[in-house]
Amino acid sequence: MKNLSLVSSGRSAQWLMLLLCVLLAGPVWAKSPVVVKQIRLWTGSVEAQLFIDLSGAAKWKVFSLVEPHRVVIDIDQGQMEAALPTAMEGDWLRGMRSGHPTPGVLRLVVDLDRKAQIEPVLLPPVGVHGYRLLIALRAKSEVRSVPQVLTPNDYLVVIDAGHGGDDPGAIGARGTREKSVVLKIARRLARMVNSEPGMRALLTRSQDHYISLRARRNIASENDAMVFVSIHADAFHRESAKGTSVYALSRKGATSALAARLAKAENAADLAGGVSLKDRSPDVAEAMLDMSLDRQIKQSRQLGAAVLAMLGRVGKRHSARVEQAGFAVLKAPQVPSILVESGYITNPEEESKLRSVLYREQIAGAILAGIKRYCRDQLDCPLPPERKIHVVQAGESLSLIGARYSISVNQLKSLNALTSDLIRVGQRLRLP
Repeated sequence: MKNLSLVSSGRSAQWLMLLLCVLLAGPVWAKSPVVVKQIRLWTGSVEAQLFIDLSGAAKWKVFSLVEPHRVVIDIDQGQMEAALPTAMEGDWLRGMRSGHPTPGVLRLVVDLDRKAQIEPVLLPPVGVHGYRLLIALRAKSEVRSVPQVLTPNDYLVVIDAGHGGDDPGAIGARGTREKSVVLKIARRLARMVNSEPGMRALLTRSQDHYISLRARRNIASENDAMVFVSIHADAFHRESAKGTSVYALSRKGATSALAARLAKAENAADLAGGVSLKDRSPDVAEAMLDMSLDRQIKQSRQLGAAVLAMLGRVGKRHSARVEQAGFAVLKAPQVPSILVESGYITNPEEESKLRSVLYREQIAGAILAGIKRYCRDQLDCPLPPERKIHVVQAGESLSLIGARYSISVNQLKSLNALTSDLIRVGQRLRLP
């Protein structure tokens, strides 16, 4: 009986251990579903961004197929809750579909009409956003995004509105978003540039979408830009901080603690916007890039000094010199590149200014004046002599024109013998 009791207790212990193993292994073996909550798609002429909002971290893979061209996204244990995008802008995205090629795998397919470069990344939760799978696409095409009216003799200015899309940038007390303000300034500056003889503008973005820092500077390099201007509106922990600033690239460290802080914040925008900060280029290529930046930095400081001087006519400057730091967006080889802080959006007074059409006009006008001054200081500047005439464009008023050139409405009226504020499109106004 004693032996039998021992045998029985041994078997019971074995069964108990087996039961415990099953119970403990259950959560390990069971895979929680990952819900696709929303799909957001932005498309352009040669670029697209597909944001897939997920309920949590996921195991995934992305690959491309040909004949026909398509991008395939497989999400392990994925469940579809979101609606598929139906509107496909541009001429190279054909549509999107979903299915389950194997049990437990959700497959999303984007149909294309040509080969595309793919950059996928799973983004961790940031701010109001949870896990996001970003698929950045760039079509293999000879099509250039420069306006067709551009000629080889045009002075091309690439204008970059900072942040965008999932990256709002700084936010003021009244809810003003940096990405929206700087886009308005950029668009206005582009219109001004395009109205100048011999000059043309190219926007890195014209809508509310995000572009990686590398892609922004590449637009300048690939299109042989003469200058690159990135527009921002800074934030600071002290509301009292105010004034405009201009920054250039540095390879030897920041010229001030503020410049270092700003560069760190702006470079980190890629994480919020959806692009890995890791440089995928070979080390040798990066070293060659750095060598090519020496001349660019010198010219960038000259460009920055000219723009900063013009901004001084608009109002207070936060710094009287061009500051420098390691801004990733300014690393466009052989293209003089600056970052303009149009004001502190965290300062209530400057937030109100940034919401003002007239102030944005002043900022855009000062940047343009600085660019033209920089060009004319160069021996090979292709611009014609400075004209003292402004041709009225659609939507302009005397107040807007005055803001652009930093002169009063009364001065304009006096110079042009105007008895009222009424002006007409095409009218030629004398300038001081």
